[in-house]
Amino acid sequence: MGRGSMNLLRSVAVGWVLAAMGLASGCASNRNDPPQAPDELEQNIRLMLSYDGNSDGKVTREELDQGLRRQFAAVDRNGDGVLDLPEIQPENDRRFRAMGTGFSPLIDWNRDGKVDFSEFATTARSVFEELDRDANGVLEGAELRVPPMRRQQGRPRRVPAGPL
Repeated sequence: MGRGSMNLLRSVAVGWVLAAMGLASGCASNRNDPPQAPDELEQNIRLMLSYDGNSDGKVTREELDQGLRRQFAAVDRNGDGVLDLPEIQPENDRRFRAMGTGFSPLIDWNRDGKVDFSEFATTARSVFEELDRDANGVLEGAELRVPPMRRQQGRPRRVPAGPL
């Protein structure tokens, strides 16, 4: 089995262990437990806010592109304008450590053996387009807030430990 296959197997195994641990800890929760991990919408909003270059609470398509270009340049250690496997693997490992099983790996969409800027930016650009409900090229206001009802849906109700 090749090195890439072993890394993939290791990542899948770690994901299953983390999922099992999360399931087990959810069964024994009480009021003192830390808050649950954010859902996908919350993660997407946090991701977009990380590109708010001027900290005005809005994210423009230009800010997104500038942030993505900075990130791409940081990952492109040899400066050749594309990411090859020795650059892709450490970045995917970093993303997994930072976000766990909900991370979005870099993918060589056109299968040419490298990731160019367009492929690198695919996920973030898709998230931007999904959140930009009025299609004006700026994420602002309600587009960057989780609706109150959404925060409660899908999360198990916490029951205090102890006698009833």
